[in-house]
Amino acid sequence: MNNIFLKDLFKSLEKDKVNYLVLRGYQNLPESYSHDIDFSVINENELFSFFNVLHNLSKKYNYTISRDVVRLGLLKVFLHFGNEILKIDVFCSFSYGGLEYINIDDLHNSKRKSLSNISIPSLNYELAISLLKELLHNSRIRKDKVFLLRSQYEKTTFDQPFVKYFSKIYIDKISISLFLKDKLIFKKIAYFCRVNLLFGNLKSKGFLKTLNNMMIFTIIKYYNKDKYDKFIIKK
Repeated sequence: MNNIFLKDLFKSLEKDKVNYLVLRGYQNLPESYSHDIDFSVINENELFSFFNVLHNLSKKYNYTISRDVVRLGLLKVFLHFGNEILKIDVFCSFSYGGLEYINIDDLHNSKRKSLSNISIPSLNYELAISLLKELLHNSRIRKDKVFLLRSQYEKTTFDQPFVKYFSKIYIDKISISLFLKDKLIFKKIAYFCRVNLLFGNLKSKGFLKTLNNMMIFTIIKYYNKDKYDKFIIKK
């Protein structure tokens, strides 16, 4: 991928005051990236600003945008540069089956700048997002991610991203499990964390809002995959 485009992309995001973060893998940006680029924006409305930047740059760099996977609060797209493709994931919320596990406002309030002036989350939120994604969706942490996640661990700030939806006992179990062995598989802890997440959402949002979010997740996943096309399609 041409690093001139990436430099222009981040410059445009800053110029247009888009409230974004690059969630991980930002160390070599904008010079290069690994497999894809994971962004978050502060809310669904901010997707308009984010994709407006992409549309404005598309003529200059001659690429098209297509939809890949859509979930509640997540839009995965491809930028097609001829034979080359850049995959971009954009989050506007973080949920498992419609159950929120990271508060987006708190995440963006942790914003800091990388050495190349790219907006990124604090290390404890970066760790929490990666850890909860692996835990809730896969019940394990891949071996290639273990050492990176351990390097981001800081005992005094670890709990902060978890406390809204998880009880102290399970936050401690997650923390301890991170250092047990090189390949982390914890199906039992993952199961009880999902249950804990459900009760955390019920406590924070109430029964009707939690149920509604779970229904919306199901509808988008199976029946309304074009929900975010209004952001992708330039009218």
